[in-house]
Amino acid sequence: MKKVRAEEPAMAAELHSSLESSLELSAEALSELSSQAVALVSEYFERISELPVFPETSGGETASRLGRELPREGEHLAKLLNDCRAILDRSRHNGHPRFFGYIASPTTAPGAFADLIASALNANVTSWRSGPAATEVERLVVRWLGSLIGYSEEAHGLLTSGGSMANLTALLIAQRTKSGADLARSGLWNAGPPMTVYASDQVHMSIAKAADILGIGRDQVRLVEPDDRFRLSVKALRASIKKDLKKKLRPFCVVASAGTTNTGAVDPLGEIADVAKEFGLWYHVDGAYGALGALDAGKRPLFAGIERADSVSLDPHKWLYTPLDSGCLLFRDRAAARATFANDEADYVKIHEHTDEEAFAFWDYGIEL
Repeated sequence: MKKVRAEEPAMAAELHSSLESSLELSAEALSELSSQAVALVSEYFERISELPVFPETSGGETASRLGRELPREGEHLAKLLNDCRAILDRSRHNGHPRFFGYIASPTTAPGAFADLIASALNANVTSWRSGPAATEVERLVVRWLGSLIGYSEEAHGLLTSGGSMANLTALLIAQRTKSGADLARSGLWNAGPPMTVYASDQVHMSIAKAADILGIGRDQVRLVEPDDRFRLSVKALRASIKKDLKKKLRPFCVVASAGTTNTGAVDPLGEIADVAKEFGLWYHVDGAYGALGALDAGKRPLFAGIERADSVSLDPHKWLYTPLDSGCLLFRDRAAARATFANDEADYVKIHEHTDEEAFAFWDYGIEL
């Protein structure tokens, strides 16, 4: 590992003083920064298997090591890199070869350096106008993800921070699409009887949390009993919907799991699609954990029916080894998604482009700008 040596005071001083004056670095200082940062990452990948999976540390130790007070002056590169080593040494190492049973991907060198390139560009991917190349790449990747799991060769959607945000967005689109009212304007207070959601009692906690956030209420999420394989029971699902209809409630969405977090169970997606169609419900598949298992041709039959879902969530930062955070929401009806979000009229989000490609904006299809 190369370090800033004592005989390099001028370069170290430049890196130090740049924090006080300008963000610009000379070619020499930039070269030193990049070479040492790359060396640090390379060293980490070389020695990760020698580190303990969980560090020998205790609460508060890292903060004490770095210093709890906000520095008033810039610090030398050598000090900053030593701080980085302290952080690495006090971290849990998801990429360790003996780190088993965790659902997020381990760190990878391609992912780490891809993150570097993306951070160098620092694109604001809100619309084609703000990030032309990045917007086109994201839309292309969304289509690829849809085709990979057998959902749709022409899937629409967007990348999210993870499955929880994807599920929240999907339930919001479902609520607005099935409510029969302009909830964006009038709110829930005068929108009629309570709306109800249906899922297995094995469903991810983000579904109940989404119902809470959206004002639907956790009590309106019907956690249906599973079968003996921990899959959503279609018989019990149908009975629960009929029971709520008799109470004059409004069933609007059923959530199936394509890989539960507890057991990896995949609900009978095709049969649930039939129930959703029978009762006119939005059909969402939470595949954040397991949908990418459809890449295995031998397991593809498990996911039969996923192509009938109105929306699907999945996490590339699990089985595809992309860095955190990288979730995704796919949907078939682009117009329904746009009707949910395209209500903003501020001057700074007005679209002046004329072609469909150039007029595209992610703020029209999701919660985040």
